[in-house]
Amino acid sequence: MINITKRAEPGYLTKQNSDAKGERAKIVKYMEKDNRTWDDLKNVFSFKVYSNETVKNQLKIDFYSKCAFCESLFMRNSYGEVEHWRPKKGVTENPKHKGYYWLASDWDNLLWACRICNSTKYKGTHFPLKDKTKRSYKSTHKLSEEDPMLLNPCNPNIKIEDHLYYKPNGMIVDKTSKGKTSIKLYGLMRADLQAERQRHALELSRIFDQICIAYEDLIFYMECQTQKQLVGYIKKISPRIDKKKSLIDGLIKQINERIANDKEFVGMNRQLVKFHVNKLSSNKSLSKLLKTKIKLKIR
Repeated sequence: MINITKRAEPGYLTKQNSDAKGERAKIVKYMEKDNRTWDDLKNVFSFKVYSNETVKNQLKIDFYSKCAFCESLFMRNSYGEVEHWRPKKGVTENPKHKGYYWLASDWDNLLWACRICNSTKYKGTHFPLKDKTKRSYKSTHKLSEEDPMLLNPCNPNIKIEDHLYYKPNGMIVDKTSKGKTSIKLYGLMRADLQAERQRHALELSRIFDQICIAYEDLIFYMECQTQKQLVGYIKKISPRIDKKKSLIDGLIKQINERIANDKEFVGMNRQLVKFHVNKLSSNKSLSKLLKTKIKLKIR
């Protein structure tokens, strides 16, 4: 999971939600002024605005065609779904809650998720709070008083990496109670997902191993260049130096590709890149080279 900054709300949503006769105004009237229940409405009302194609398409783009939670590129073999972070119909942790119906088409409440993370087995209608007495029940209540236990990648006030981290083998680990709850309810430890992250983590580790070997060879060849007794081999050594430099540049390019926003598991990849670079801190020249060429702030 990584922090995501969505673009401005689609014009379609803005128009629909500002309409006094629109979907949002209609459902608020039903649930609050008329004091109706979902049982009353299930046969006469359904949410449609949030599933408009313009909304879906913008979410796909803003989330780089990846699940907001597990970061899997699921578009190749599965359809993505519009996820309501605050569930629109009921809350698992409070059976009496009618759901955050007034946020059904609220841009800040919409994420893009894969079918597995968004299933009833995982996220579904879960929305636990640190203090359940602070829960909002209607559109006039203040959402700011809630303290959700689930991480929202679009919340600008949190940093995902402050709550989650990854071991070198790709295993995800919580750093906070919110991180722990998110791992559980988003299904981030499911076996198939863990196996795929492990594969990516191993590939990244191998890239750094190749860089270390190539760099040692490079230093050896550059040292040979300084030896007068090897003057006759300079012409043979120079091409090898160029080859090693090119190899290292190519491997660093692979690393930069893996930490781009549109790649799978980039949250893990970024943390592991920092881990591997810092692990090489004793080799100051190589460490400096990596910090200069890798497109990531590494301390």
